[in-house]
Amino acid sequence: MKKIIAVGDTHGRRYWEQLKRYQFDRMIFIGDYFDSEKPIPYQTQIENFNNIVEFKRENPDKVVLLIGNHDYHYIEPLEEYSGYQHYGTQNIKEAITDALDVLQVAHLEEDGIEMYLFTHAGLTKTWCELRKIDQCNLVENVNRLFIEDQSDFCFYGFNGYGDDITQGPLWVRPNSLELDSVEGYTQVVGHTNYSVITDKGNYIYIDSPEEYLFINDGNRQVKQFYLR
Repeated sequence: MKKIIAVGDTHGRRYWEQLKRYQFDRMIFIGDYFDSEKPIPYQTQIENFNNIVEFKRENPDKVVLLIGNHDYHYIEPLEEYSGYQHYGTQNIKEAITDALDVLQVAHLEEDGIEMYLFTHAGLTKTWCELRKIDQCNLVENVNRLFIEDQSDFCFYGFNGYGDDITQGPLWVRPNSLELDSVEGYTQVVGHTNYSVITDKGNYIYIDSPEEYLFINDGNRQVKQFYLR
């Protein structure tokens, strides 16, 4: 019986710490550790991110850290989008750069029933085809590409909101993802905010700040954080 916890975009919030006391086989952070809409100082965001990274290093096989667009635009100099914190740029960049060895773009979990593909925003067939990514080893190839050339994950296309099937796994929006999704997976993503976690069968959207996803031997549950 596999127990998987998936945590949506944290944006400096510390609710995730409540989950450390639970038993789990895998805890997956969907990315976007920075750029809070609420007034959370960037120093606090960095401290929270460093605590998440430390948690990962203490549990290397049980904790997965994915990267989001609000993290990526501090390490890719051509990117600068909503919420970018100019006054904390250098400090945030240093924190992310120091953690690049434990950050990845994609993660796959098989629970005996389904194959769950975790990325920050989702993977489309078109984006993979444009980058000649072999889908036989999809996750490994996407993560390898990030190591080899991070610029391949830039904002791409002509729609300013990112609603374009050419957009990559840090940027694509739900409408385009559902039109052109890579096949054979249940995709679990954040990036686009929902008031509650939204399970649409083959697509689960978990960017809901007060909730997290719990998958227990194929049984999907939405659970709430205790808001202090």
